[in-house]
Amino acid sequence: MSASWPTPDGPRASGSPTASGRPSTGTASTSPPSANRSHTLSGVSAVRNRRVLTSALACLALLASLAGCAIPRPAPQPEPSPSHVPSRVIHVAPDGSGAECTAAAPCSLDGGQQQARSAIASSTRDVIVSLADGVYELESPFTLTAADSGQGGHRVVYRAADGARPLLSGGRHIAGWQLVDPGNGIYRASVPIGTQSRQFYVDGRRAVRARSEDNPAGWSLSSRGFELDASQPAPSFARPADLEFVGVAEWRHFRCPVSAIADHSVMLADPCVDNSRIQDLAAFRSVAWIENARELLDEPGEWYLDAAESAIYYLPRPGEDLATADAVLPILETLVQVEGTSAEPLHDIAFEGIGFAYATWLRPSTGEGYAPVQAGYLFHGDAALADATTDTEKVPGNIRIAHAAGIEFADSRFEHLGAAAVTIGEGARDVRITRSSIDDVSASGIAVGDALLHHPAEPDQAPTRVTISDNSITRIGVEYFDAVGISDVYSDSTVISHNGVFQVPYSGISLGWGWGVTDSGGAAGFDAPTPAHAALVEGNEIGAYLQQLRDGGGIYTLGDLSGAVVWGNHIHSGNRDGSAYVRPDASGALYLDEATRGVTVTGNVVEGAANWLFLWTPSIRGNLVAENFSDTGSLVDRAPDNAVRDNWSSGGPWPAGAEAVMAAAGPRPSPAH
Repeated sequence: MSASWPTPDGPRASGSPTASGRPSTGTASTSPPSANRSHTLSGVSAVRNRRVLTSALACLALLASLAGCAIPRPAPQPEPSPSHVPSRVIHVAPDGSGAECTAAAPCSLDGGQQQARSAIASSTRDVIVSLADGVYELESPFTLTAADSGQGGHRVVYRAADGARPLLSGGRHIAGWQLVDPGNGIYRASVPIGTQSRQFYVDGRRAVRARSEDNPAGWSLSSRGFELDASQPAPSFARPADLEFVGVAEWRHFRCPVSAIADHSVMLADPCVDNSRIQDLAAFRSVAWIENARELLDEPGEWYLDAAESAIYYLPRPGEDLATADAVLPILETLVQVEGTSAEPLHDIAFEGIGFAYATWLRPSTGEGYAPVQAGYLFHGDAALADATTDTEKVPGNIRIAHAAGIEFADSRFEHLGAAAVTIGEGARDVRITRSSIDDVSASGIAVGDALLHHPAEPDQAPTRVTISDNSITRIGVEYFDAVGISDVYSDSTVISHNGVFQVPYSGISLGWGWGVTDSGGAAGFDAPTPAHAALVEGNEIGAYLQQLRDGGGIYTLGDLSGAVVWGNHIHSGNRDGSAYVRPDASGALYLDEATRGVTVTGNVVEGAANWLFLWTPSIRGNLVAENFSDTGSLVDRAPDNAVRDNWSSGGPWPAGAEAVMAAAGPRPSPAH
């Protein structure tokens, strides 16, 4: 498994290395799919420059005698031309003020934004906003609109100053703690009136909302919620409306607030109670735990926010001293919003070397609760009308990009976030998220597209040419288990390349949507295809997936994905700390789900999986699964209209081609290192 991870400095990488090499007789190939096969790469090559194809094919010619060769690497991206040398650097600092914006007299972040707007209008080079070290506590989301765009082919770049690690925070520091329950070691601090949050952190470590034990005894399903066995004391809570009942079923994870308690009966809020019972196979029918009450605060590391009292309660972990601890309560739901309009898109903006942390998301605390369809998409509104292809809502990002072009986040840190880390939505094109780390996130890591964009009114509404490369994505889905490391729904020509995705509760990478309903000729009655086209998923390392839920995979696909390629990825059971986890009832490491069409799956390496491949129903058709490697022959193939051939499986030593794929998978070192 690859041990290379993104570094916070160094120039941008470019291109996409490829895995090549054909093992000798009885083995499989990791060469790129050839253009003359019935399942071709023509859709991909039409929109991408395969700069390494020549060396990959040369490698193939050598393999008959060498039984393996090195994975070709792209050349480093050239240094910026003189036209991109900044003509002006605008300096900002957490305590900056005024309008000088110099290193000696920096301005605030908002002041720097205003200066950049003025400077770029007449600049012949990039404009750099240099962020000094420290925490920038945002009072409101940092919002960029079309007025902030680069001009004349030049960018506005928000960049960490040399040696600095600036952090944009949506949190508030909590101080003034008092011991109010000496017998149980519980502390209390005041918060401003109206404060709401679903997360709390002490010294950078996520605390646990006060909760019951797992699978509490005595609860049974009722028409509008759950009933506690009459032999047990009736549930009694000072603030029942704060309570949240949590459940898990198959690929879904539920959180429904309580609307009322009457004797032994608990009624859950509408419409969450109804939307959580859609899909009988995976409905909210049992209580996994109960959360968010002062009465449940009984374990070190647990907390409870009493909004009515404007107070927060916390039971410290051993070694924590609240007199000196960095206690942070996230307040903002959006940290950064990069969004123009369809008429006037935002463009040519970059963020480099900046951290984004401490944001919340409050929708699950409303009557909507959290009733997922799958993979970070939720049912909402009237359950009588709910449909997975029309009545869905995507979990928002704490960093949001829409109606924007030429946007880049590089060498960034996304951590301690209460929604998805980054969403790339409607009207986004030529967006890059690269060499960054995403860790400790309540929902998904990066979500591209939207389930409602299956047939957009305008062609440019669907995201186009998004690149997600060389990122480290760990511990996502902390609060919402159906989240995925990276999702891509109804986009064109997305590249997901050389990321490391570890310790995720559901699927590592998820492509597609719709179960065939919205595809051309599907039940929804559309004649035209969806925008889902020519995705490339290559060179990723995915480990310790399906930690909490089932019916997912290391790489999971759904619906018509015309021209998609899944190539040269390493999927295994290991975690970065050396531990391993294999879910015994997992579906498959490579899971092509309902109505998947037009996908080439080749040159991947799977180890430690219950099934290396999962094709469970005949609606999966027109795909090529060839020349992959696995340490098990176990697979499910009930879909006859696919080409599954020339795959290598054995408990013996890996062929040289597989070793090459494993060595190359995951984030690549910066060219500077």
